Amino acid sequence: MFDLAEVLFDFLMAGITVWLVQKALDTFFQRRKGRVCYILLWTLYFLFQFYLECNKGNASVFITISSMVFVFIIALLCYKKAEKNKILIVMAFHVLCAIVEMIVYFCLNNVMQNKQQSDLIGVVISKLIIILFVNLFSIYWKQVRTEDISMKYFLYLIIIPIGSVYISAHEFFVVGYEINVVSSMVTFSFLLIFNMVTFEIYAKLMKDFSREKEMTVYAQQADIMAKNTEEQKRIMEDYYEEKHNLVNELVVLKDIVENGDLDLAICNLNQIMKICDVNEKVSNSGNSTIDAIINFKYAIAREKNIEFLLKLFVPENMIMNPCDLGIILGNALDNAIEAVSACENSKKVIEVSMGIKKEALVIVIKNPFEHELRQDKQENFMTTKNESIGHGYGIHSIKKVVDSYHGETIIDVDDNIFKMIIILNIMEAYAS
Repeated sequence: MFDLAEVLFDFLMAGITVWLVQKALDTFFQRRKGRVCYILLWTLYFLFQFYLECNKGNASVFITISSMVFVFIIALLCYKKAEKNKILIVMAFHVLCAIVEMIVYFCLNNVMQNKQQSDLIGVVISKLIIILFVNLFSIYWKQVRTEDISMKYFLYLIIIPIGSVYISAHEFFVVGYEINVVSSMVTFSFLLIFNMVTFEIYAKLMKDFSREKEMTVYAQQADIMAKNTEEQKRIMEDYYEEKHNLVNELVVLKDIVENGDLDLAICNLNQIMKICDVNEKVSNSGNSTIDAIINFKYAIAREKNIEFLLKLFVPENMIMNPCDLGIILGNALDNAIEAVSACENSKKVIEVSMGIKKEALVIVIKNPFEHELRQDKQENFMTTKNESIGHGYGIHSIKKVVDSYHGETIIDVDDNIFKMIIILNIMEAYAS
């Protein structure tokens, strides 16, 4: 019975080691397609770890190096690019495991005389500590927005492995040395499985939460596009209506000129020129996507007496998804128009600069503002609308697109001037 319990315990330890390594690699790298190779390599690695667990007394530097090489091969064949980083991550993971195990075993050997018991509790406590470290790295490296979840729940999550370490120690130091080893293995197995399942559930919940938030962003973008379409339709309908009326006005103007009333004729001509100016194009960079977005937003801004100052130095064709440009420029200009339209004492002008610098597209948008800016604890800007539900995703949408181009979003606020700098590494993004 004891031998069977020990084999099952070793089997569980091997499974947890594979789960930890997989968690670490998934945190830093993106998986390749092809499940056959993925499953085959992880199965071989599990068998390798199971062999090591069954032969704990035969540990050596050669076995440690073999394990590192094995993990590196998995990272090389099952995950995309960044080979140099893979070497560093694999080495860092094994160094972390080695340091934790050395510290734990050193402490236990000083307080326990029974080597079998010391080895058993040492394995469990080491695994619990590594589970804690790996999952904390995973949460922060992936930049999961934990600010959307109450901090107390996040603390509860951290307490779980810490509490499990306490329970493990309690099994030996409080209950006593003369304990049933099989019973301890069962207790430790449940503790480890409980920790694994808890962190997996947390990861799944955060993934679902992130997906739900993205769906809200996409719904908002669709709503913005629908509103823009309606606005554009209204503007064009007004234009064609005025154009239709222009013929009749010209007939009247002809009669006025024939009667020699020059002042009235000039007044009517000025009115006609003002009407025709509705379709004025402020952007003429040569890039059809950029011109269409800016000209459309300018038509909306002009109705609110807002002017655009443009400095556009962009090629006619860029290796960039037009929809991504629409999300960036559309959201940025919408935010700027909303802020400037509320200004009473500042000059109503929006400055837009765009250009290519070292194979990167740089966008700079400046506008005045007079309302109070709201930020969360992570200094992310929040919506100033009374109803925050369904709003406040503009900058988040911009940053999401920017991240996909390995770029950067810089926001500078100084003397009631809001300045957003967007850097898109368009060549690097498409090369990867």
